[in-house]
Amino acid sequence: LQATGNDGGVRAWPVSLPAAFREWPEPPRTKEDGAVFGMALSPDGTHVLTVASGCIGVWSVADERQTGYHLLENQRIDVRASAWWLNDSEILMQIPGGLEKMTIDAAGKPGVPVRVRRVPGSTVLDVRTDGGWIVSVVDEDTNTTWELWPAGNSDEARPAIEPPDPPTTVTTTHPASGQSAMLAEGDTIVVRRSDGSELKLIPPLDPGVRALRFSSDGKRLLVLTRLHRVLSWDLTALAAALDGNEL
Repeated sequence: LQATGNDGGVRAWPVSLPAAFREWPEPPRTKEDGAVFGMALSPDGTHVLTVASGCIGVWSVADERQTGYHLLENQRIDVRASAWWLNDSEILMQIPGGLEKMTIDAAGKPGVPVRVRRVPGSTVLDVRTDGGWIVSVVDEDTNTTWELWPAGNSDEARPAIEPPDPPTTVTTTHPASGQSAMLAEGDTIVVRRSDGSELKLIPPLDPGVRALRFSSDGKRLLVLTRLHRVLSWDLTALAAALDGNEL
C-alpha cells in the first residue's frame, strides 16, 4: 500500500493476509439462517456441524469449506434449534415440535431427514459421547424430571440427575494438548497454550463470535460467527510466525 502525505512524500507499507488465518468458503444461498447457536465436531474430527434456527451446516475440516446444508422446518427463525452428532455419519436435530435424524455421507452431504417419535413433554438436552440422550420430561402436572435414554431409547429410560448448565459455547478446551480458548472483550479471543503463554486473536470486521472449538488434533481453532460463517486459525503456523518474529 502506497500513500502520499501532506508533505508530498510517498510512504509504503507491505500488505499481506493475516498469518495462519482462514475464512471458510460456503456455497451461496438466499434464505436467511436466523439466529446462530453453536457448532460441534464429529467424533472422528472430519466434519463440523453448525446450527442456526433456520438451518444446519456441515463443513469439512480438512478442506476448510462448507460441504452441505439443510433447511430446518422451523417457523420462527428466532427460536432455538439444536443438533448433535450421534456418530461419525448421523446427526439428531431438534426444533420446536419436531425431532429428526439425518445421515451425513463421507463427502459431508446431508441426506433425507427421518422423523423420530417424540415422547410428549420431552426435550433433548444433550447427547453424550456414549450415545445416551439426556432428556427433560414435563408431566401433566408440569413437574420436570430428567432421564437418560440409552441410544435414544425411551423404553429403557432411567432416572438422571438434573444436568448442570451446559458449558458456554464461547469457551473451549483441548484436554490432550492442554490448550484452552475463551472469548474476551468484544470479539477478541484469548488462547492459552500448554506452556501458559497466551495468544490474542482478533477476527476481522467484528463478526460476532458465537462458538469456539479446537480441531481434534488441537492444531486449529475454529470460530463460528453470527452470520453463520466459519473462521479458523492454524495455531501451529501462527506460533511459529510469532516465535520467528515474522509478523
